[in-house]
Amino acid sequence: MNFYNPIKNKSKLVISFFMIFLFSGFLTRDNDIYFEISKGIELFGKVYREVTLNYVDEINPKEFVLAGIEGMLQSLDPYTNFIDINEQKDIDLITKGKYGGIGASIGLRNDEVTVVDLVENAPAQRQGMKIGDVIKKINVVEINKDNYEKLTYYLKGDVGSVVNIVVLRNDEEIIFNLIREEIEIKNVSFFDFVPQESNNAYIKLSSFSQTAGYEVKEAILTLKSKKEIESLVLDLRGNPGGLLDAAVDVCEKFLPKGSLVVTVKGRDTTNIKKYFVNEEPILTNQKIVVLVNEFTASAAEVVAGALQDHDKALIVGENSFGKGLVQTLIPLPYNTSLKLTTAKYFTPSGRCIQKIDYSKKNDVLLNNSSLKKNQFLTDNKRKVFPSGGILPDSIVKSDSEDEIESILKAEGLIFRFVTKYLNDKKEVQINKINNEEIFREFKKYLITQKFSYNPKSLKLIKQLEEFNYREINENKKLNDLFSQLKNNIEQINNNKIDANKDKIINELKIEIASRISGKDGRFIESLKNDVQFQKSLELIKDSKKYYALLNIHN
Repeated sequence: MNFYNPIKNKSKLVISFFMIFLFSGFLTRDNDIYFEISKGIELFGKVYREVTLNYVDEINPKEFVLAGIEGMLQSLDPYTNFIDINEQKDIDLITKGKYGGIGASIGLRNDEVTVVDLVENAPAQRQGMKIGDVIKKINVVEINKDNYEKLTYYLKGDVGSVVNIVVLRNDEEIIFNLIREEIEIKNVSFFDFVPQESNNAYIKLSSFSQTAGYEVKEAILTLKSKKEIESLVLDLRGNPGGLLDAAVDVCEKFLPKGSLVVTVKGRDTTNIKKYFVNEEPILTNQKIVVLVNEFTASAAEVVAGALQDHDKALIVGENSFGKGLVQTLIPLPYNTSLKLTTAKYFTPSGRCIQKIDYSKKNDVLLNNSSLKKNQFLTDNKRKVFPSGGILPDSIVKSDSEDEIESILKAEGLIFRFVTKYLNDKKEVQINKINNEEIFREFKKYLITQKFSYNPKSLKLIKQLEEFNYREINENKKLNDLFSQLKNNIEQINNNKIDANKDKIINELKIEIASRISGKDGRFIESLKNDVQFQKSLELIKDSKKYYALLNIHN
């Protein structure tokens, strides 16, 4: 027998209404966002059409819509970009480390477009192009500092196509007809035992394209075939990152199988992806130091963070860049793409090292920050911190460049002197260069180039003098003060070259080494006076301090 229960039926009614409201809330929110998207597309299309057809001056429809897309994306973060057909060739360089070109790096030296580096065995090097050659013409285009920004467009192209380049060398024009080839940029730009008589391996990892893990593995195995590796310095300074999968692949060479490398979380918090080590490491018990600086970013920070959180390596150097965002490349019509930030990544300890929260003070983005916890713990219970990049275990500032040193390099005086020096000498051995002699020759060269050192302080006084002359009717007391200040500064500046003697000699020898032995020579010579690298060697040699910093007690 059934009895009517008003309380029970009322409860059912309440539950039914609650469920209707609950699900209608989801449906409303869902419908709202699609309605807003539809409204936005209609509004954008109508504004685009009206302006393109009716603006007082004729509009370029393609450029106008691109400006609209770029303006829209600028409201998000710097890493979300629209990639048009002209930039598609750069995608292969980002992902595969390859491009169609001649294998020459070009830079501005004293306002001249100059060859500053050559890829070994690439068309430019094979056909005799040299570092120091000044590029005057590419095909029919006159090249100068004004169109320097377009060089990539002129030099890169389809594999097999021909590019005609005219260079100036020792006041003589030389014509090169180069056939573009597939140029592969190595992720590992240098590896060796450094110092060469030691058992310390050094690997410079410059990027993270698809082959990064393979290249690191090959470098380690090559070095192992020569002698035992007792320690490793992995240099990630200046590494802007690249592919997340490549970062995981690199970590697999060092971390135990099964270790968590990184966790990726998008807007949908139920869809969390974890990346683990799937192979046995190549290096197991060796001491490892990872070098980072303010330009170590993205995938490079994934590697540094994973090795730090699992106490597998000491991090040395300066705070890294702090990019904890993940981008996905989405193909679009007309051979274009959208590089879209789709997730944040978290190191094994759970920290997101993203430095800037782009949702703050932004009406477009809803502030939904993941950066709530102040500190995290490594496997060995060491404290590590979020939101500010990777904080090194041992902070070592790089040896700052003096203003005079920067000016000598920026004006191409070191570069041009070395070109002349090597042209004048029949044979040069880097280890036999007399420091005093080369410094004297360099100072004489500066005289022939009529080099005048005008530091910022002197420029500022001259501006104040001009202001005094124009605006204050040349106040005599101020004039006397300016003259006295200029004399004092000039007296100090006369000794600037000598005061920076050691740094200048180092720069000269690094440039000479690069001309004699290419990139390998440059790396070996520059590491001799690299304070961060030398600190790494100190920590490796001092086992007690090394393991204490990792909170490992034997």
